[in-house]
Amino acid sequence: MREQSFLPYLAYESRPGSLRKARMSLTKAERMFLIELLETQKLLNSNFDKDVQLEALRDGYPDFYGLEYISDELSPDQTKYAFDVLFMYERIQDALRSEGSVPVEAGCPGFDGNRDAAICGFVSFLAENGKYAHIVGRDGDYPNSHGGQPDYRAMLGKFDAIVRDRSPRDLTPEEANELLAR
Repeated sequence: MREQSFLPYLAYESRPGSLRKARMSLTKAERMFLIELLETQKLLNSNFDKDVQLEALRDGYPDFYGLEYISDELSPDQTKYAFDVLFMYERIQDALRSEGSVPVEAGCPGFDGNRDAAICGFVSFLAENGKYAHIVGRDGDYPNSHGGQPDYRAMLGKFDAIVRDRSPRDLTPEEANELLAR
C-alpha cells in the first residue's frame, strides 16, 4: 500500500485567518457530488491519487476528506477598505511620479497578515492577478506588513479631506508627501 499524502487533523480551528485546517461537515448530497467529481477525475487521469478521499467521502469520515480550509467571504466593507487604500496609494504614486521617480517608501506596505489576514490575502490575490501589483509589489513580495503599516483610516481621512472638492487625480507631490508622513 502506498504512503498517504496527508495526516489526520491535530486540531480543529474555525477562527478567521487560522492557518490550520478546519473540520468540514458535508451533507450527503454534497458528499455525493464530490464523489461523482472525483470518480470522473479518476476516469480521466491515470495518475489519480485520491482513493483515500473517495473512500472517506463514501463512508463519512470527515477528518479524511482531504479538503483544504475554505475562507469566509470578504465582506463588502473589507473589500471597499482595501480598494480605498490601494486607490489612495495609486494617487500618491502618480503625484510623486510627476516629480520624477517614485520612492520605495511610497509603496503600500500591505496589511498585517495576522490582524488583517483576509484583507492581506485579498490584496495578494489582486497583485498576483496583475491588479495593483505596482502599488504593493516590492519585487514580488507578499503584501504582508507584519504590523508595520501606517494608520490607513487616518490617512484615508486626510486624503478625503484633501481631495474633497476636486479630482483625486489632482493630488500634488506636496500633498502626497504629507500623506506619507508617519
